[in-house]
Amino acid sequence: MYLFYSLFSTVREGKEMDVEKLATLYQRRYNIMSKIGKETDEILLAAERQDNVSLDLLLDLRQESLGELETNDIEIRAMVEESVADAKLFRSLTTGGEGEEVFSNKWERKISELYHKIEAMLEEVKRKNKQIEFRAGRTKDYYAEKIFT
Repeated sequence: MYLFYSLFSTVREGKEMDVEKLATLYQRRYNIMSKIGKETDEILLAAERQDNVSLDLLLDLRQESLGELETNDIEIRAMVEESVADAKLFRSLTTGGEGEEVFSNKWERKISELYHKIEAMLEEVKRKNKQIEFRAGRTKDYYAEKIFT
């Protein structure tokens, strides 16, 4: 077992993470998050109109997008968890404030920029989800009040 580990780590040491591929995966992640953001906006509008048919359809569409996001996450994790060095590089690209990092190439800069944009988009989607939940709860309370009075 030790021999296998030694051979594997020797082969792996010369190979660096493909940051260009990681940047491509992050660009795809950004596109998926944009799509989820738009779908969330549509869900919010459908909830305001109390259009349950559209709401069901939009929720299904967003669920598909969330599946795409999960697949993308698995691909990214597989790349960055290949070695300790890859994990360390990934952590350095995705932590800290914008503008503080020193990047060795344009792909690293792109990954960091996309990571921060995606983070902001995720916070916006979370905020809108709370609005949707509030409206759904308020509508439910309204109907419960009408039924039980």
